[in-house]
Amino acid sequence: MNFSFAHSHTQGFLSLVNSPFSLAFCICYLSLIGGATYVYCYPNPKREREIFWIASLMLILFSAFRPVGLGIDDAGYVLYTKNICSFLECFKLIQSPRDYVWFSLVGLLKSFFSGEQAILLISAAGVFIQLYCIDRLCRQKLLALILFTPLIYLLFHLTILRAGFALGWYFLAIFFLVRSKFFLGGTLLASNFLTHSQAIFSIALAPFLWLSKKRWLAIALIALCLLGMYLQITPTIDQLSLLTSTSVQPYLEKAMDGGYEGENKFPVIDLLLMIYLVAIIIKEDIDKFSSKLNQYIVASALLAIFLAWFFAPIHAVQTRLFDFYIAPIVFLAGNLRQNKYLFFGTIFLSILIYIRMEVIHNFILG
Repeated sequence: MNFSFAHSHTQGFLSLVNSPFSLAFCICYLSLIGGATYVYCYPNPKREREIFWIASLMLILFSAFRPVGLGIDDAGYVLYTKNICSFLECFKLIQSPRDYVWFSLVGLLKSFFSGEQAILLISAAGVFIQLYCIDRLCRQKLLALILFTPLIYLLFHLTILRAGFALGWYFLAIFFLVRSKFFLGGTLLASNFLTHSQAIFSIALAPFLWLSKKRWLAIALIALCLLGMYLQITPTIDQLSLLTSTSVQPYLEKAMDGGYEGENKFPVIDLLLMIYLVAIIIKEDIDKFSSKLNQYIVASALLAIFLAWFFAPIHAVQTRLFDFYIAPIVFLAGNLRQNKYLFFGTIFLSILIYIRMEVIHNFILG
């Protein structure tokens, strides 16, 4: 038995129990699962929507007013705010070489709030946008929210806040595209890199949309990308060094120094997400009304797995890009057919992701 592995996981569990925020969050999450199970057994769309928005408002308010320092990257974001002057002081909108929208919003909000409060309010706005899209596009809203909480909220809205706001932009683009407002959706996709550099590939959703309509071609691409990663048939670090930007340079240098040699070729939990997606595609266990939406979800998942394969030698870049573009899979969970195996399978997968994020990695500090 690997005692160091067991010890680290025991410590992760103890930190969950000892932290009042972690424990309270866990209790709320289990209550959400209980509420979703009740609504599944006794369907009531009106009640489901009420529970959804009660839980959503709790997440939005928590995002806006939580203690700074609760997220593992909060210190870095506080440092960012100190280097941004309020708009009413310097009248500068552009205050960074990239991620212009996020930094500009911080500057504007710093005219009325502290820097720390500004970043939390922007994060809360991103959470609201994503939850609004789930409400408007999903039938099983609580099931979507159960997957959203560990897959998106714990990662993007407690940790990588700028990417979380960019993900809200991405969700809104998909929302407009599904509603056939192609100009608005296309504009948001094309401009998403202005919110965070991680979102620069958003516009690539378009070519993968064609593939998403060809079920077996989509599955073949997923299989080839996974096979390529596990057999290490991917672009080399030298090839990637010619294509990557300066923002990726620290990760590239770490890869060149062998810093990612001990990492998995592809995270196990991400592999489970792809198996979950493929199983649904094969069985076609999706409500017919959402077929257009699901084409965009599958297209985004194909983009995610392609980027994971392409950037496989740079593990940090691989996982960040995959996590970002796989996120719309929550819409898929929210539009599954009534099937107890799919319902409880989705809950089981969500719990595994929650354990990964909170018990193992301790994403909620305090």
